[in-house]
Amino acid sequence: MMYKLAGCEPQRVFEIFEEISNVPRCTYHIEGITAHCIEFAEKLGLPVRKDEAGNVIITKPGTEGYESREPVILQGHLDMVAEKLPESTHDFLSEGIELYVEDGFVRAKGTTLGGDNGIAVAMAMAVLESKTRTIIYVATKCYKFIDIYKLYAYNKSKNRDVLLHQ
Repeated sequence: MMYKLAGCEPQRVFEIFEEISNVPRCTYHIEGITAHCIEFAEKLGLPVRKDEAGNVIITKPGTEGYESREPVILQGHLDMVAEKLPESTHDFLSEGIELYVEDGFVRAKGTTLGGDNGIAVAMAMAVLESKTRTIIYVATKCYKFIDIYKLYAYNKSKNRDVLLHQ
């Protein structure tokens, strides 16, 4: 794949961000991005599940010597704000976001960028796939919530101990 964001750092994070930006993911219509995240985890051989609310939970064990440490939880929501300029013909239900770099900033052509948590999801995915020893993995759970409203309700209804032991 030719990346439009080539040259943006950290490189792999922006590659993953571009990959997920190609998947339609407006609020209440995240089936494609959910499937993408599940496939991503399965290709890495990581335990993954979708809970009853539709959230994707991917787990990565800690590196040698860190297996018994408290896990680190990375979370982000999969959906994005689906807004566009009046003259845009973009269809959020069937089209990904058209990204470009201008003056050192990542932008979207005629639409919102979806970067608020798209970049959080991309960073979590980069950590999940990384094999470098520069990152020490304490058992990691990545929660990819289906939308920001459910994330807020989930956080209000769950405490840290429940999250750590799911």
